[in-house]
Amino acid sequence: MRKYAMIAAGGFWGAILRFFIRTLEISTTTLSFPINTLLINILGSLMLGYFITVAKDTLKLGEAERVGIISGFLGAFTTFSAISKEVNFQLTSGDLLTAGIYLALSVILGLAAVFVGISLGDRLAVKKKKAD
Repeated sequence: MRKYAMIAAGGFWGAILRFFIRTLEISTTTLSFPINTLLINILGSLMLGYFITVAKDTLKLGEAERVGIISGFLGAFTTFSAISKEVNFQLTSGDLLTAGIYLALSVILGLAAVFVGISLGDRLAVKKKKAD
């Protein structure tokens, strides 16, 4: 039951943070490019890569806490459905170029962010082992 409570709590905070960032006016251009959603998903990918690297050994979190952060918080914060919604909006608006660029950036930058997060987590783990 604790695991489900952690998922629910993480989901609550992930959704709140996503909504907050989604409502920020990041770009002053009139382009219909979904920069907020892209930034949310890239940041979430970075956090995921970092967290999965340090959660078990460095942070020493239990399974309920790890699942609460990964499935709850990050699951609510970043969603593939948001990417799909944004691409669909661009496509139905007839903006094929923006749809293609956004989709490509989402996938490429998301994968790169996970890699960077894992690399940062590995560096932290190495520093911690040297300190111990």
